[in-house]
Amino acid sequence: YSTTIGLYNDRCEMIAVAKTARPKQMINNADRVLAIWNMKSKGTEYGIKYSQKKEIPVSVVKVP
Repeated sequence: YSTTIGLYNDRCEMIAVAKTARPKQMINNADRVLAIWNMKSKGTEYGIKYSQKKEIPVSVVKVP
């Protein structure tokens, strides 16, 4: 699977966008995670659960 991930700095400015098959590496370097999820993507679901497992704060925006 692949996931699109945006990286933001502490001023909420986007600093990078990556389409990656390795979201673990991105999540491991994050202070917090914002997931926009259509309730279908297994990759996004995995990223949410992985963030929770690593005790990284995660906010989920569910979209239709």
